[in-house]
Amino acid sequence: MLFFKAVMCTQFMVLKEAPQDALIEEDQICNEGHCYPSVFEPEQEFKAVLPGQKVPVGLHVQMDFETGQVMAKQIETVKIHTVPQDTSLTMQEKASLEELIIGLNNGNATQKQQLLEHVQDLVFDIDIGLAIAKSDMTDALFMMLESEFAETTARILSAMTSNNPEAQNALLDKEAIPIIWKALLSHGHPGFLSPLSNLVRSNERGMRQFLDLQPSAQLLKWTGDPLKRKRVLRLVQDILDPTFRSNTIEVDWAWDEWCQTVGNVLQVCHKDEL
Repeated sequence: MLFFKAVMCTQFMVLKEAPQDALIEEDQICNEGHCYPSVFEPEQEFKAVLPGQKVPVGLHVQMDFETGQVMAKQIETVKIHTVPQDTSLTMQEKASLEELIIGLNNGNATQKQQLLEHVQDLVFDIDIGLAIAKSDMTDALFMMLESEFAETTARILSAMTSNNPEAQNALLDKEAIPIIWKALLSHGHPGFLSPLSNLVRSNERGMRQFLDLQPSAQLLKWTGDPLKRKRVLRLVQDILDPTFRSNTIEVDWAWDEWCQTVGNVLQVCHKDEL
C-alpha cells in the first residue's frame, strides 16, 4: 500500500466529507446508526479519520492511495513558521515524498484531488513548503499544471511561495516562472497569476526571468478580463514599485498604451520616467 505522511498545520481540516444523509451535530456525527465525535481524537498510534471529522492541528497524517483512507496520530512536537538551518530531508521524509509523487502520478482522479487539497494546507508551513520546493515533488506539481487539477496546483504553488523566500528561490532554480506562465497562457485561469506575483515581488532574479518572457502585451490584453484585471494590475504595480525592483532592471513597456487602456491607476502614468 502507498502512504503519504505529513504534519497538519491548519487549525482544523475535513479530509473526507460526511455522507449527505448523515446527521451532523456540534459534537458528533451519526450515520446509519453509528455515531462518532465530530472532532478527531488522536492517539499515539495511527487510527482512521472518519468521514466528516475535523482533524486538529499538529498531527501526523497518513493516506492510503489505493483506498483513500486517511489515518492520523499524535506527534511529540510541531515546528511552525521557522526555517531550519539544514533543510535536507531525512530518509523517511524522502520516502514519504517519493510515495506522494507516485500517488500524484498513479492515483485516480478523486485521490489526486483529495491529495492536492491536503498538500495545499500543508505548504502554508514554511518548513514543509521549503522541503517540497527543494524536492522532486515539484516536477509532479508542474505536470499537474497541464491537467484537470491545474487550479488546485496553482493554489499550492501560491501558498508555497507566499512569504517564503527560500522556497521561491528553490522554485526559480527549477524555472518555475516560464512553466507557470506557459500554463497560464494555456488555461487562462487568474489563479496562476498569484504564484507569479509571489516569485516576482522583491526578487530580482524572479523579476528578470519574468521580464525575459516579454509578457507586457498579454498582460495588457488581460486587463480587459474582469476576473484577471485586479491580479494583473497588482503584478504590474509590483514590477514598477522601486522598493521591489532593482535599479538595474529596466521595464521598457508601451506605457502610453497601458495608461490609455487601464487609466491612471499605475504609478508610471503619473511620471515621466520609472
